[in-house]
Amino acid sequence: MKLWFKALFLILLTTDIVFAEPLFSPENRLSSEQEFPQLASRQPVLAGHFEQIRHVAQMDVAIRSEGEFLIDQQMGLLWEQTMPFLSRLWMNQQRIVQQNGSASPVEISSSENPLPFTIGRIFFALFRGEFDELRTAFEPYLLRSEQHWQLGLRPTDALIAKVIQQIEVDGDRQIRSLKITDSQGNVQEFIFGAIVAASELSLEQRERLQP
Repeated sequence: MKLWFKALFLILLTTDIVFAEPLFSPENRLSSEQEFPQLASRQPVLAGHFEQIRHVAQMDVAIRSEGEFLIDQQMGLLWEQTMPFLSRLWMNQQRIVQQNGSASPVEISSSENPLPFTIGRIFFALFRGEFDELRTAFEPYLLRSEQHWQLGLRPTDALIAKVIQQIEVDGDRQIRSLKITDSQGNVQEFIFGAIVAASELSLEQRERLQP
């Protein structure tokens, strides 16, 4: 698997909320007139903890990792894995820089390969609650209960459909989980916690967000 694809899936969960009907049923398709869920905060800075569980098709073993993430509307995304080994991924709209442990950083640009940046924008939109932006590339499905919701996305964009089969997002006033199934049947699950929103970066966060 190419490095950028592995890096992307580090940023691209399960909850205890179980809905009675399948998410991707035709009756749950979200029309253009229906509204997406509203998140509690639209602040430009988000930080939190993640647990990642990777399920590889045809294998019974799940691969687990965890770490911290930091998102700023202007400076980009930082995804720092702390267990089982150190890994750092930074990206904005033009560049991705990844470093595993003490190895030399690897960088790619949007001009070299636009696909991971296209999917990266999807990730930014999800976390910022800008769900309407996703209609241009996905067919949305939605289930709601009194306090929780589950959003399903199936790509209508041919380029995205080459690598992603579907995305499932669970939340309440924040995104709590994200599950991405790729075109090969592999599944990436993320559980998010300790999410903190802020109007601006601290000095320490600003330093961490340097590529």
